[in-house]
Amino acid sequence: GSMLLETGWSILSEAKKAHLTLVTCLVAPDAPWCEIRPSHASASLVSTHFPCRNRDKWEPGMSVKGRNEPRNILQVLEVVASLKGMDQGDLAEQVYKNTCTLFRWTL
Repeated sequence: GSMLLETGWSILSEAKKAHLTLVTCLVAPDAPWCEIRPSHASASLVSTHFPCRNRDKWEPGMSVKGRNEPRNILQVLEVVASLKGMDQGDLAEQVYKNTCTLFRWTL
């Protein structure tokens, strides 16, 4: 079967969100310059926020303001879990299994 990679979840239509099949779902942040912004439709579903600074004032442990960092994948997971009405841990486990299947990794 094919795998579906959904990005830009915060701006997907409700119809497209309703048809997302979790058996084939992977999550990824829209990198590098499109984090889930306060103006995005799904921003209210994000509960984890990371400290950030402008590029010229960056320091270790901070994200660069406006840049999508790999750790933001947690925010994508929070949004998808909320919209699908499921536990974040259960979704993370399913996404992990899907990733292993896609790349033919042993679980």
